[in-house]
Amino acid sequence: MKSIPALTCMMVLLLSPIYSFAAKVDREDNHFFAHAFWAPVQMPFPMAWGAEFGANLNNKWTLALDYTSSAKELGLFGFQLGSIDEKTYAIQLRRFIGNSFNFKFALGQRTLETTLPKDWLDLALKDYTLLASKIQSNFIRVGLSNQWVVLGNKPLVVDWISLNIPFSGEVLTSVDQFANSPANAKRIRNAEGVLKYYPSGAIVKVGFGLMF
Repeated sequence: MKSIPALTCMMVLLLSPIYSFAAKVDREDNHFFAHAFWAPVQMPFPMAWGAEFGANLNNKWTLALDYTSSAKELGLFGFQLGSIDEKTYAIQLRRFIGNSFNFKFALGQRTLETTLPKDWLDLALKDYTLLASKIQSNFIRVGLSNQWVVLGNKPLVVDWISLNIPFSGEVLTSVDQFANSPANAKRIRNAEGVLKYYPSGAIVKVGFGLMF
């Protein structure tokens, strides 16, 4: 984990000079945009990826659909025993202040799934087909970003910080099905209740794509 702050500092140093030579963005001449992005410092699961597709409403506002996916493999003594997958879907607004700096706001839904192997074949193939737990939460997102145009008409987007704050949620499938007693099942349900509301987000999320 010590390499993550160093990676963040390196990315900031490399990206900060872009402001001095990036072209002015005229969003009214480009009605739509699409870009893929990568978030190495995604919390709680790093190395997230995703995509965004949207419309430039004018030079001050954009509206987009946003998808993000990240995962963490579960292991014990060097063996992979399952996975945790987090996916978010959001409708996102950006409000630009000046040419590139912007605030972003979104309303979205997050799904957290834990999967386990059904048998030894699944374990050997890392094909986790048993859905152990599924938790769904609704959230609001806030963030600070810059967007530049480089290499002609290609947007480079850097979300310096992006925070998802849940306000409601439910447990769709509970891992309490594997509990060996009613007391342990209750403890599991209480823990899953907390997981509905954990904040998530990213530091230095980089996106690159097209405007058209």
